[in-house]
Amino acid sequence: MNEALATSEEVAQYLRVSTPTVRRLATLGRIPGCRIGRQWRFDMAKIDEWAEQRSAANVVAVRSDPESVQEDELSPDDPLRTT
Repeated sequence: MNEALATSEEVAQYLRVSTPTVRRLATLGRIPGCRIGRQWRFDMAKIDEWAEQRSAANVVAVRSDPESVQEDELSPDDPLRTT
């Protein structure tokens, strides 16, 4: 890892979600990160890998059964998102 670790706020801005969402996902183990003291830190290379895997999973799920994809699993700019 050559870059400094990103904060929750930086990851939230990068992913275009709220900071509490990033922290919740990290606490649940759904996004790669580590706690340093009371703060979360994220390796942006791992965040990119995670986002790419999620995008690929969404495409596969939509192609196999569009009705089975939960709205919270879709990216904010996904055309299948209704809200």
